[in-house]
Amino acid sequence: MDWNNFRFLRFVHNFYNKNEKLGCLYNALTLDTIYYDGSMFDIVNQGLKNGLQVVIQHLADSPKLEKLLRALLSKKMIVKFKYDELKLMNSIVRKVLKGPRIRNLIMLMTDNCNMSCKYCYIEKSLPTGYKHSFMTIKTAKAAIDKFISIANPDAKAWTIEFYGGEPLLNWEAVKFSLQYLYDLKKSGKINKKINKILITNGTLINEKNAVELKKNNVHVAISIDGPAEVHNMNRVYSDGKGTFDDVYRGFEFLKKSGITPSISAVMTKQSMLTAIDNVRYFIEKLGVKQIGFNHVSIIPNVNSYDPDYEKNFGEILLKIQELILNTDNAYERRMSNKLYNFLMGNIQKADCTGCGEQISVSPDGTIGVCQGFVGSRFTFNKSVFDPDYNPNNDPVFNEWSLRSPLNMKQCYDCPALGICGGGCPRNAYMLHGSIWEKDTAYCHFAKQAVEWLIWKKTKLMKDKIEVLKV
Repeated sequence: MDWNNFRFLRFVHNFYNKNEKLGCLYNALTLDTIYYDGSMFDIVNQGLKNGLQVVIQHLADSPKLEKLLRALLSKKMIVKFKYDELKLMNSIVRKVLKGPRIRNLIMLMTDNCNMSCKYCYIEKSLPTGYKHSFMTIKTAKAAIDKFISIANPDAKAWTIEFYGGEPLLNWEAVKFSLQYLYDLKKSGKINKKINKILITNGTLINEKNAVELKKNNVHVAISIDGPAEVHNMNRVYSDGKGTFDDVYRGFEFLKKSGITPSISAVMTKQSMLTAIDNVRYFIEKLGVKQIGFNHVSIIPNVNSYDPDYEKNFGEILLKIQELILNTDNAYERRMSNKLYNFLMGNIQKADCTGCGEQISVSPDGTIGVCQGFVGSRFTFNKSVFDPDYNPNNDPVFNEWSLRSPLNMKQCYDCPALGICGGGCPRNAYMLHGSIWEKDTAYCHFAKQAVEWLIWKKTKLMKDKIEVLKV
């Protein structure tokens, strides 16, 4: 084989594990890995930087190095000089990015809230003088009807999220929606599984509505940041009083009704100091198995980009995942999803369902892409009462559906390319004025995550991984 006719694929990156003395060549586009004896790491690294010829020069000194080259060739990590990477990328983009495939409905039952959390990206983004509103039963019905008429029929299931503000401030419209969905299902007008999710701060949950939520098989995600002293640092009422006692009371009503809620927690600079203890509290004290950690969103005049916070967020989330892996049946949404996709070799085209998979409906029935823009109404242009409107044909929804690192040239040389998902388009817009810019905050976590995934794979799939002895 004349290796001089070949070069490294643009998307290949090289990693080294000093504890295991192991190297890994990784195709960031296809998620393929080749693990090899780390004694050759420096040679391979120089080859990536200065050309495959550097590696070829060592073939005579280390004949087994050719085994590595053949493995690279078999996985197309080395290619002929004339190979067109962009052609490969475009073929993957065509397969993965197919335009809007709506499967989620976000119903903003109200844009009002009975709490005043210090980092809320909905309430803190509302313009001065904004008038809060509540979704009427008429609008709720129209929103569900519109969603059913345009949702992707090929999706395994559809999801409807009752969101806010605080959706339980509009309990009557939530209750109507649940009954209406039941009636549609019973009449045969819906033959698709529908997941129903309530995103709530928990303070308004009582015995009666908890029983109703259980009866309608609603999954409840309740916002708790940790034990009382952690939670009350940021999740407060307008008078500054902490909300933990009221939230915990609602949590207990849910448990009594037979619902084990998931936890939605925001990891702030303060709460990350006790993050591991917070996770143990959720699992051991509250008996929760499903947790989702969010980082503080970019909010003008409230929260700005902080690289130190973002770096620490990534590091701590990986430590949390290590704890989760050693806990029976526990699940952390962000990293557990990435771990599954990585091990299965599934390219993650987007990290947000706003990228072509959801519609958000404001309290007045206006349809938009991202609920985070309900205050400014950016992307909120059409109405559920327009019988001819279909977001699948809307240029705005089509643009958002194509927003992916796979479709952003500034991301092509990043090792997290195929598993990142691009973070939050809203954050990118807030930081740089365009959804087509990077979510710079998320980049820190994505790059940390991909290296963790590479080495975690050797532990979780050790029976299926061959280490090339070269």
